[in-house]
Amino acid sequence: MRAAVDGALSVGVGHTLDADLNALAAGGGPVPKCAVLINSSLVENWPKAILTAYQGTRSVEPVREAVFGTRIRLAIFPVLIDRVELAEPPRGLCFGIGDLGTIDLRAIEGDGIGHPMGEFPPARASSDTFGRFARFLRDGERDVLNVGGTGDALVPALSRAHGLAESQWISSAQFALQMINAPQAQTFSRP
Repeated sequence: MRAAVDGALSVGVGHTLDADLNALAAGGGPVPKCAVLINSSLVENWPKAILTAYQGTRSVEPVREAVFGTRIRLAIFPVLIDRVELAEPPRGLCFGIGDLGTIDLRAIEGDGIGHPMGEFPPARASSDTFGRFARFLRDGERDVLNVGGTGDALVPALSRAHGLAESQWISSAQFALQMINAPQAQTFSRP
């Protein structure tokens, strides 16, 4: 790194001011100790993805971050990091089903409203690409949930999962709480 800086600074020295500025630039800042190079379509598809690095439990800010072309993202750090987290860019509330075809069942009353209670629906063998939610699709329609209709409807099933009586259904607000789908994050650790 120092040799590259020296080479770049040696070009165009015309007078003492240039030499003095070069001396300041050559001595500047800590030498980076670690870098993260991402070569992925995520760089283009998630341009505002959040990259957070950690040394132990402390987050570390990059010395420099840059995107090259459409697929390469480079982050240089002043210390050796233990792990880096790449998080989907945050946005407004999103609703949907997770990658495994489940949702996080969340508490609907008491002091713990919104706290996770486990996966829903419970695990059972399924090879369907829609995952465990395949049973809650409308008959004859693809990717359309049967929220409250006939057959195996989602709202009555969620109501039963919360232990509500058969005559009670969760409210629309409680249903929305169940369907919140948070942004995804992926953590990479140093061996």
